[in-house]
Amino acid sequence: MSTPAAASAAGGGQPARIALWRWMAVLVPGAVIWFVPLPGLAPQQSHQLAIFVATIVALVAHPVPMGVSALVGMTLLALTGTLPPARVLAGFSNLTVWLVFSAFLFARAVTATGFGLRVAYFFINRFGKSALTLGYSLAAADVVLAPFVPSDTARGGAIMYPVTRSVAQAAGSEPGETADQLGAFLMLVSFHATYTASGMFLTGMAANPLIAEFAAKQAHVQLTWGTWIEGSIVPAMLTLILMPVLIHRLARPTADVAQTNAARRHARENLATMGAMKRQEWWLLVVMLGVM
Repeated sequence: MSTPAAASAAGGGQPARIALWRWMAVLVPGAVIWFVPLPGLAPQQSHQLAIFVATIVALVAHPVPMGVSALVGMTLLALTGTLPPARVLAGFSNLTVWLVFSAFLFARAVTATGFGLRVAYFFINRFGKSALTLGYSLAAADVVLAPFVPSDTARGGAIMYPVTRSVAQAAGSEPGETADQLGAFLMLVSFHATYTASGMFLTGMAANPLIAEFAAKQAHVQLTWGTWIEGSIVPAMLTLILMPVLIHRLARPTADVAQTNAARRHARENLATMGAMKRQEWWLLVVMLGVM
């Protein structure tokens, strides 16, 4: 018969076994590619491929934090002489890399401080007087956050989706029989607004700076934050104006005035719970505007 101590010991050994399997998943493919000659590849190329594969597997298997995996991979490239240190660190001199990195820091700050939720609830409380204006409020909140949250997944999934879902629930619209009352319409508007806002700003998603860098190298066209918005603002604003109206016709919500008032009341209650803007939110706003 097993004792509680034995069961505890067995349970405690499971995380160790999982960690061991993760390390094996990282080291075995890398070692095989490193030591087994591959046809058509020079030894230096095989070594570079081995470290690259091991690093990618480490990012997926996650035996250590992602930053540690990346730094260990770069260190191995330099220590083994696979690449000169100058080439290993060349990416850190790339302005596009720093632009993406700083934008992701802002994205984390917007989420951690609750500033993103505050912006979304503000627009809903201020302008959401009908189903259509609720949709415009969600789109407006996404546009305001887009320059500082460079990921449609992070912005749409971590900020806008919880807000949209909670507003629909407050109006009595749930997935299923009541979805067509308000929830389906709001979800469709929020989804399409996220992708429109992502393409509207240079920092709207991580791919945009990479596209700007590609344009500079291949076509010698310099796309700054200002020139990007000059080219995108007209089609983006037309899309944001017409898209909620079109979805309102295709997925017409059946919510009445009482339900939309409940949605606004939900936003107002959340704003009251959050209270006045905290010091870190003010500092975040000042820093973001200064950087922009």
